[in-house]
Amino acid sequence: MITDHDVVQYFKQPPRRIPLKLIDYRKGEKYARQISRGILSNKWENAHRYGCGRHLDVFAKHKVIPKYCFGCIKVVIYPRNVVELFKLLMIFEMIMLPADNTRKCMVEVRDYIAGTYKGFVYSRSIEEANEIYKIIRLSISENISPDVAVAIKRGCSEYETVYPEFSKVGETEFMSYNDNWQGYEDAVDNEIASKYGDIDLRSINKARTLYSPNEIMAMQFWLRYAATIGDSSYIKIFGTTIRPVPDLVRPPFNNTI
Repeated sequence: MITDHDVVQYFKQPPRRIPLKLIDYRKGEKYARQISRGILSNKWENAHRYGCGRHLDVFAKHKVIPKYCFGCIKVVIYPRNVVELFKLLMIFEMIMLPADNTRKCMVEVRDYIAGTYKGFVYSRSIEEANEIYKIIRLSISENISPDVAVAIKRGCSEYETVYPEFSKVGETEFMSYNDNWQGYEDAVDNEIASKYGDIDLRSINKARTLYSPNEIMAMQFWLRYAATIGDSSYIKIFGTTIRPVPDLVRPPFNNTI
């Protein structure tokens, strides 16, 4: 079991140490909200040359879901407070998964998506997701709590705002791709090609150091987020109170599936 004391000790020493001086997000400074581990998404099997940003662009412009996204299955973890989110990050750094699957911790700031703290582990099939679910469920129960919810869903949360059935997985609940949408995908690809030329994001493999400046900023954001939504558990990590920023996140403190 990972204790609260373990979290404090883990994140108080370099290179993980969170500076006591927090960023003032009201000044418009750039900030990150998530930390990822595992294989980069542009290295996934059969990844699209323009990356996941292209898929979201297709959806934003035409409200259709790209074919590639129908094979994206994710295991979602719902920490109940910010301390559990930090514990999940510790697990993500130690856990062994079948394909070093992409995994990330984040806080939810989109006003059209439910929840607060979240963790994701991505796979490319329901079979792989089921295998990962068993590993994650056991690890969460042993290291955090059996009461932390874990679920299997499909694709990005934006998609289910228009197609609620898309996120569901199962033999009787599995939305299929509409072949008539291919034309919309081709149109977006043509737009990207005309703007950026022969770009291929699959060749990008950025070196990642343990706790980059952006990741430290993300952890600071998590703590500020917790203070703003009324989750006082952040004090265990930061050691003192933090001034809330009402316009930083949307209320309420509700981390439901």
